[in-house]
Amino acid sequence: MIEISKGNLLEAPVEALINTVNTEGVMGKGIALQFKQAYPAMFKAYEKACAAGEVRLGKVHVFDLGGLVGGPRWIINFPTKGHWRSRSRLSDIDAGLGDLVEQIRRLGIRSIAVP
Repeated sequence: MIEISKGNLLEAPVEALINTVNTEGVMGKGIALQFKQAYPAMFKAYEKACAAGEVRLGKVHVFDLGGLVGGPRWIINFPTKGHWRSRSRLSDIDAGLGDLVEQIRRLGIRSIAVP
């Protein structure tokens, strides 16, 4: 079931939050900056994964928050563009949807919040 709602994405009562990112390790503005500020350990892992070439278009980066009580278990960084200054392209978003679905199924995630 899909539910459209308004509010603070970071406070959504879901198992996984989807964070739209670039492949360069930069979270400098918008929703990505809010994720960076709220989850600094996730940002460090994402930054390291980008430096290692593990974050690329068509492939999501999954960060396990360790099951913190009262919050999401996972953050899924979803690359929608290569360079942080570029615009997101529909073809790049489409390229990552298959991997997003695969990871959600693999982890048994039952609810997500997407910006």
